[in-house]
Amino acid sequence: MAEGKLAMADSFAGALGDENPFFLISSLPFVAANANEARRLYDLARPRYEAVLKGFNQKLLYSTPWPASGVWAKSAADTPEAVAKLKIRTYDKTGTDLMTALGATASVVSYSDLTAKLESGEIDAVLSSGDGGAGRKFWEYLPHFTEINYAMPLSLTTVNLDIWNALDAATQKAVLEAAAETESRQWQALEGRLGKNYERMRENGMTITREISPALEAKFKTAARVAIAEWEAKVGDEGREVLERFRKR
Repeated sequence: MAEGKLAMADSFAGALGDENPFFLISSLPFVAANANEARRLYDLARPRYEAVLKGFNQKLLYSTPWPASGVWAKSAADTPEAVAKLKIRTYDKTGTDLMTALGATASVVSYSDLTAKLESGEIDAVLSSGDGGAGRKFWEYLPHFTEINYAMPLSLTTVNLDIWNALDAATQKAVLEAAAETESRQWQALEGRLGKNYERMRENGMTITREISPALEAKFKTAARVAIAEWEAKVGDEGREVLERFRKR
């Protein structure tokens, strides 16, 4: 996209973390506890997203939130012992590091490669929302979902700046209005998506575990502090400032 080969793209922010660590802010573990907090974090982060994307010759149009990430597995992943046994697919380096710290065998795997790895047993768990898993029928391999409220990551829809700048003012205004309307609709729909996902998952024979053990919760929090500290060391002052403003509530 930076070269202008595509006019627009919808990109999962976590997958862009190697390009700039700020893209990982929405998928930092156990930072935003619910949809309202996730939206507040995004609103605080948006100016920084725009600045970072400008460096890649992109203009941010709107965000799309994902429901909270949980663990799809063959059985409930609700204790430290259960998590340590997993061979789990994560969606960014932060998730890989955190799951590895809990003893799991974790790796970032693209969706295009995931089905084959699930069929072979190379992967036996997936860190994903109900959206991602239900859309790809993970229940065919992984009949349990454990709700851990890991993070509510974002996808970002952007347009190449050269193409954007070539548009006349009236067209730019219309696109921005449509983008704002789309973003508002996507966030408003988030709560309903969770319920629909769970209904669909249960219809396909899945068991949903909505509580984890206190011991696992404690281990998650400890590993999260380490992961967030590593992110803060990489992201720079402007990125740290966004997270600090969010923490001040």
